[in-house]
Amino acid sequence: MFSNICVGEIRDNVSYEDFAKVFKVFTYAPFFEDWSSEMVLNAYNTFKVKDGYIFGYYFEDECVGILTLRPIIPGEHPVTYPSDVKVMYLSDIAVMPEYRGMGIGTQLFLHGLRHSKVLGYDFIYLRTNEKGTSMSYHIAEKCGFKQIWDLCQEVEFPRTKTDIPTTDLRIFMDRKL
Repeated sequence: MFSNICVGEIRDNVSYEDFAKVFKVFTYAPFFEDWSSEMVLNAYNTFKVKDGYIFGYYFEDECVGILTLRPIIPGEHPVTYPSDVKVMYLSDIAVMPEYRGMGIGTQLFLHGLRHSKVLGYDFIYLRTNEKGTSMSYHIAEKCGFKQIWDLCQEVEFPRTKTDIPTTDLRIFMDRKL
Protein backbone atom coordinates (compact mmCIF):
# COMPACT_ATOMS: atom_id res chain seq x y z
CA MET A 1 0.00 0.00 0.00
CA PHE A 2 2.83 2.44 0.77
CA SER A 3 5.19 1.39 -2.01
CA ASN A 4 4.72 4.65 -3.88
CA ILE A 5 5.61 6.92 -0.91
CA CYS A 6 8.61 9.11 -1.68
CA VAL A 7 11.08 9.49 1.20
CA GLY A 8 13.04 12.71 0.97
CA GLU A 9 13.58 15.83 3.03
CA ILE A 10 11.98 19.26 3.25
CA ARG A 11 14.36 22.22 3.15
CA ASP A 12 13.78 25.94 3.54
CA ASN A 13 16.88 27.12 1.65
CA VAL A 14 15.41 26.71 -1.84
CA SER A 15 17.50 28.28 -4.60
CA TYR A 16 15.91 30.28 -7.39
CA GLU A 17 16.96 27.58 -9.88
CA ASP A 18 15.16 24.85 -7.89
CA PHE A 19 12.10 27.05 -7.40
CA ALA A 20 11.89 27.95 -11.09
CA LYS A 21 12.30 24.32 -12.20
CA VAL A 22 9.39 23.10 -10.06
CA PHE A 23 7.26 26.23 -10.57
CA LYS A 24 7.25 25.51 -14.32
CA VAL A 25 4.61 22.81 -13.67
CA PHE A 26 2.07 25.64 -13.81
CA THR A 27 2.85 26.14 -17.51
CA TYR A 28 1.64 22.60 -18.33
CA ALA A 29 -1.67 20.75 -17.97
CA PRO A 30 -4.05 21.40 -16.37
CA PHE A 31 -3.02 25.05 -15.75
CA PHE A 32 -1.29 26.18 -18.96
CA GLU A 33 -0.38 29.47 -17.26
CA ASP A 34 2.01 31.69 -19.19
CA TRP A 35 4.77 32.58 -16.70
CA SER A 36 7.64 34.69 -18.03
CA SER A 37 11.08 34.36 -16.43
CA GLU A 38 10.59 37.79 -14.85
CA MET A 39 7.25 36.74 -13.33
CA VAL A 40 8.81 33.58 -11.84
CA LEU A 41 11.68 35.64 -10.39
CA ASN A 42 9.18 38.12 -8.90
CA ALA A 43 7.21 35.24 -7.35
CA TYR A 44 10.42 33.81 -5.87
CA ASN A 45 11.48 37.18 -4.47
CA THR A 46 8.03 37.76 -2.95
CA PHE A 47 8.51 34.71 -0.76
CA LYS A 48 12.27 34.47 -0.33
CA VAL A 49 13.25 38.10 -0.01
CA LYS A 50 10.15 39.94 1.18
CA ASP A 51 7.66 38.37 3.54
CA GLY A 52 7.14 34.70 2.87
CA TYR A 53 8.48 31.19 3.06
CA ILE A 54 9.50 28.67 0.42
CA PHE A 55 9.93 25.02 1.27
CA GLY A 56 11.33 22.50 -1.15
CA TYR A 57 10.93 18.76 -1.13
CA TYR A 58 14.24 17.14 -2.04
CA PHE A 59 14.55 13.56 -3.22
CA GLU A 60 18.09 12.32 -3.81
CA ASP A 61 19.25 15.97 -3.62
CA GLU A 62 16.87 17.07 -6.39
CA CYS A 63 14.05 19.52 -5.65
CA VAL A 64 10.84 17.84 -6.85
CA GLY A 65 8.20 19.87 -5.00
CA ILE A 66 7.65 23.31 -3.48
CA LEU A 67 5.27 24.96 -1.05
CA THR A 68 5.01 28.72 -0.53
CA LEU A 69 3.48 30.53 2.44
CA ARG A 70 3.07 34.15 3.44
CA PRO A 71 1.19 36.08 6.09
CA ILE A 72 -2.24 37.29 4.99
CA ILE A 73 -2.33 40.64 3.25
CA PRO A 74 -5.72 42.25 4.02
CA GLY A 75 -7.59 43.07 0.82
CA GLU A 76 -5.55 40.71 -1.36
CA HIS A 77 -8.32 38.10 -1.34
CA PRO A 78 -11.94 38.31 -0.26
CA VAL A 79 -11.16 36.16 2.81
CA THR A 80 -11.53 38.11 6.06
CA TYR A 81 -10.73 37.22 9.64
CA PRO A 82 -11.00 39.20 12.88
CA SER A 83 -8.11 41.67 13.31
CA ASP A 84 -6.78 39.85 16.39
CA VAL A 85 -6.32 36.57 14.47
CA LYS A 86 -3.01 35.68 12.77
CA VAL A 87 -3.59 34.10 9.35
CA MET A 88 -1.13 32.42 6.97
CA TYR A 89 -1.81 32.13 3.23
CA LEU A 90 -0.70 28.92 1.52
CA SER A 91 0.00 30.36 -1.89
CA ASP A 92 1.45 27.57 -4.03
CA ILE A 93 1.97 23.83 -3.96
CA ALA A 94 3.69 22.20 -6.90
CA VAL A 95 5.10 18.72 -7.46
CA MET A 96 6.93 17.58 -10.58
CA PRO A 97 4.60 15.35 -12.63
CA GLU A 98 6.78 12.25 -12.36
CA TYR A 99 6.69 12.49 -8.53
CA ARG A 100 2.94 12.96 -8.08
CA GLY A 101 0.95 10.39 -6.15
CA MET A 102 3.88 9.65 -3.83
CA GLY A 103 2.76 11.70 -0.82
CA ILE A 104 5.07 14.66 -1.48
CA GLY A 105 2.26 17.21 -1.69
CA THR A 106 0.77 15.91 1.55
CA GLN A 107 4.14 16.04 3.31
CA LEU A 108 4.64 19.64 2.15
CA PHE A 109 1.12 20.61 3.27
CA LEU A 110 1.68 19.10 6.72
CA HIS A 111 5.03 20.86 7.01
CA GLY A 112 3.37 24.18 6.14
CA LEU A 113 0.72 23.58 8.82
CA ARG A 114 3.34 22.79 11.48
CA HIS A 115 5.49 25.76 10.46
CA SER A 116 2.54 28.16 10.61
CA LYS A 117 1.46 26.83 14.01
CA VAL A 118 4.99 27.16 15.44
CA LEU A 119 5.04 30.78 14.25
CA GLY A 120 1.82 31.42 16.22
CA TYR A 121 -0.70 31.57 13.39
CA ASP A 122 -4.33 30.78 14.20
CA PHE A 123 -5.60 29.92 10.70
CA ILE A 124 -4.21 28.97 7.32
CA TYR A 125 -6.10 29.39 4.05
CA LEU A 126 -5.60 28.80 0.36
CA ARG A 127 -7.18 29.58 -2.98
CA THR A 128 -7.52 26.71 -5.42
CA ASN A 129 -9.47 25.39 -8.36
CA GLU A 130 -12.75 23.65 -7.70
CA LYS A 131 -12.98 20.05 -6.55
CA GLY A 132 -12.14 17.53 -9.21
CA THR A 133 -9.68 19.78 -11.04
CA SER A 134 -7.00 20.41 -8.49
CA MET A 135 -4.35 18.42 -6.67
CA SER A 136 -4.26 21.06 -3.93
CA TYR A 137 -8.00 20.72 -3.26
CA HIS A 138 -7.71 17.00 -2.55
CA ILE A 139 -4.60 17.33 -0.39
CA ALA A 140 -6.09 20.26 1.54
CA GLU A 141 -9.27 18.28 2.17
CA LYS A 142 -7.18 15.33 3.39
CA CYS A 143 -5.26 17.72 5.72
CA GLY A 144 -8.45 19.05 7.34
CA PHE A 145 -9.15 22.16 5.27
CA LYS A 146 -12.81 23.04 4.69
CA GLN A 147 -14.23 25.01 1.80
CA ILE A 148 -15.40 28.53 2.61
CA TRP A 149 -18.71 28.13 0.80
CA ASP A 150 -19.72 31.76 0.37
CA LEU A 151 -16.47 32.82 -1.34
CA CYS A 152 -15.10 32.37 -4.83
CA GLN A 153 -13.03 34.49 -7.18
CA GLU A 154 -12.57 34.74 -10.93
CA VAL A 155 -8.86 34.75 -11.73
CA GLU A 156 -7.50 35.89 -15.07
CA PHE A 157 -4.15 34.67 -16.29
CA PRO A 158 -2.53 34.47 -19.73
CA ARG A 159 -2.35 30.89 -21.04
CA THR A 160 0.22 28.98 -23.06
CA LYS A 161 -2.63 27.38 -25.05
CA THR A 162 -5.01 29.65 -26.92
CA ASP A 163 -7.98 27.26 -26.62
CA ILE A 164 -7.97 27.52 -22.78
CA PRO A 165 -10.09 30.32 -21.25
CA THR A 166 -7.96 33.02 -19.61
CA THR A 167 -10.24 33.10 -16.57
CA ASP A 168 -11.21 30.38 -14.15
CA LEU A 169 -13.11 30.16 -10.89
CA ARG A 170 -11.12 29.73 -7.68
CA ILE A 171 -12.52 28.69 -4.32
CA PHE A 172 -11.14 29.25 -0.84
CA MET A 173 -10.46 26.72 1.89
CA ASP A 174 -9.17 27.21 5.42
CA ARG A 175 -8.23 25.39 8.56
CA LYS A 176 -7.83 26.36 12.20
CA LEU A 177 -4.35 25.57 13.49
